[in-house]
Amino acid sequence: MEDTAILEAPAWSYLPGPFFRCRWEKYWSKRQNRERAWAVCKRDDEVRADSGQNLLQTRPFAVWSAHARLQRLQMEWDRLSPDQPVLMLRLEGTAARLYAQQGNWSAAALHTEKCCNLAERAFGRAHPASVALRARLGDAWSRREDWDKATAAFQEAYSVAQVASDQKTTGRLAFELAQVLYWKGDLSGAKSYAEDSVKLLVPIDMGSSRGGSEGPQLSSTSFEALMLLSQVYENLCRRVLELHDKEQAEIHPPVLQGLILKAVKCFETVLKNLPLPQQTPRRPGVLSRAAEIAESILGLKVMGMGDGEYTVLVDAVEELLLHASASTETAPALQRAIAQTRGVRQLQPRAETRAVAEAALRPVSSDSSRERPARLAALFESIAREALMSDVPPSIWFDQTVRLVAEGFSGSPEPGNVTYQATIQLLELCRYFGDAARVIMCASTAST
Repeated sequence: MEDTAILEAPAWSYLPGPFFRCRWEKYWSKRQNRERAWAVCKRDDEVRADSGQNLLQTRPFAVWSAHARLQRLQMEWDRLSPDQPVLMLRLEGTAARLYAQQGNWSAAALHTEKCCNLAERAFGRAHPASVALRARLGDAWSRREDWDKATAAFQEAYSVAQVASDQKTTGRLAFELAQVLYWKGDLSGAKSYAEDSVKLLVPIDMGSSRGGSEGPQLSSTSFEALMLLSQVYENLCRRVLELHDKEQAEIHPPVLQGLILKAVKCFETVLKNLPLPQQTPRRPGVLSRAAEIAESILGLKVMGMGDGEYTVLVDAVEELLLHASASTETAPALQRAIAQTRGVRQLQPRAETRAVAEAALRPVSSDSSRERPARLAALFESIAREALMSDVPPSIWFDQTVRLVAEGFSGSPEPGNVTYQATIQLLELCRYFGDAARVIMCASTAST
């Protein structure tokens, strides 16, 4: 009996001296608390949190019960063993997921931020789990539309991934950061990070698919990064022109023409790698994504028309005006252009037709919410289809049309003539976009 009692007694009960007994009492108490906390967390973290998440998914009215279980588990955690960051990370991650499923992004972001601190404490700042949680924090703040906090979270994750030389993660985080800056309205910042994302992600996809028989294929992240970079370039061009109109910025034609060329190349690369479901219209009356890309490319080409191209188009429209009549043979676009130009009759002396032709290329109103004519919608779909099936990019189609107009009319302008149809198409595009040769015009006004 005595031997059994001695074996079951704590180790400090038969140690010599009160000093060693006191040390063993502290060690034994701390060890028992840690084992008890581990058992509680292992049982409650898996059972209570999972049951709370199941309640949230199956019964929406039980959201309060799920969060109450998590709060009770957190209280037990704080009381028993606050020095276990890995298990606490699981608890905070479950709470963040529950708040995210509920749509409470503020609370989800706060719990995700706690996860970030715990992960850095447990694994280190450069660990992939810490970087992923920091990116998840930026996503939560962006869904909350708190762009400053989302930018700060993504920038921290991006800087850590950049130091770790993880190109794929760095490119993905650069895309996320560029997207947040784009939504925020910071086009210059979005341009820098979007370019970094494309430079990092596209070569990786090209290298991984080089051995395939179907040619290089872009991943979804690379595709969206390239699309974002195209939109950033396009909006930068329009922003520069708007600031020039308000006399807040100067136009440098070579720089702006280079930016337009970059945007066109990016859009055409996106169009070439467009997934099959996005090549057809989603529903009647709505452009397909391929047609939207073709529309953007043509808008940029109209904006960046050179002096020679613009002069050729004005000459063609002027010749149409000289031969126009009130008969039904005149194209509807030309009739509207003549009728909506105030103070102009259909037949004018040669000295006035030049001004009438230039006025016909201007839009009817400067309202940005312009309505897209059905004729142009069909033209955009046709150009996009030709680019996908015949490998003729929209920029090449535009250049060929301008070249066809420059050749001139072989006889009198008639609706069945190919040059006539090309001139009417360019006339409709210029009136729709309203930015015909804006770069050279802004440069000429700046020089005067």
